[in-house]
Amino acid sequence: MDMSRCHSLAILLLAHIFALTNTFLISTPTGDCPNPATNCLDETFNKVFDNLGCLGCQTGCKAGYIMTANWKYYTTNKNITEPQWLCIPGTTCPWGHFPDKQGTLDSCPYCGDGCLNCHSFYKCEQCLLGFRLMRSNSTDGTEISHCASTGIACPVPPDHCQHSVYVVAVTGCQGCIICDTGYVSVANQKYRRASSDRTADYVYNGISISGTIELNEPRYTCVQGTTCPSGYHFVHRGELVTCEVSVNDVTVG
Repeated sequence: MDMSRCHSLAILLLAHIFALTNTFLISTPTGDCPNPATNCLDETFNKVFDNLGCLGCQTGCKAGYIMTANWKYYTTNKNITEPQWLCIPGTTCPWGHFPDKQGTLDSCPYCGDGCLNCHSFYKCEQCLLGFRLMRSNSTDGTEISHCASTGIACPVPPDHCQHSVYVVAVTGCQGCIICDTGYVSVANQKYRRASSDRTADYVYNGISISGTIELNEPRYTCVQGTTCPSGYHFVHRGELVTCEVSVNDVTVG
């Protein structure tokens, strides 16, 4: 099994196991979360627990909020500054999550790193740029799918991004396709080197990169605003929208 698949499966397995932590016996908390989740129904699990980190709003949310798995909890190895469960406004699950129940509670578990949408664990339907969809069969013959990456983080990841960004063979850092609210994903004109700056292909952490690509410049960055910057136009690719240098707004596919 290649390392990229191991990395992605490990994150998926972690998401699956810890989505169910409220069914297990949990030790006494060791302290308060340094960055506690807000709008929890109560503060029972908004604490730090040994080997689990900050569990956040595991007992549900106040009215008008839905219990949602925090993707950063899984991709930062349970960093205690990232609660496992957050309460976000609304009644529907955001991208990268699927509707489920934790007992009687409506919840939105995490699809897995790089997965745009899924309908259950190990059932990803579409991956973000920089990931590839991997399909296989489980031991009982059921088809499973997840998004694989190289596991090598971009050396200069874009700010205000809502997902992990990794280096890809040949094409370098693909950058951010889904940005925080109030930001748009914009094609970075520095991503491709000027003809005078091109070199031979080079290697970064074992990954070969084209000499036409500037690895320290993500292909897409997040720019503040709700419309494209001057000279750019929206390009729609299904659920994804980016700002590209083009004549008019277009829809692809």
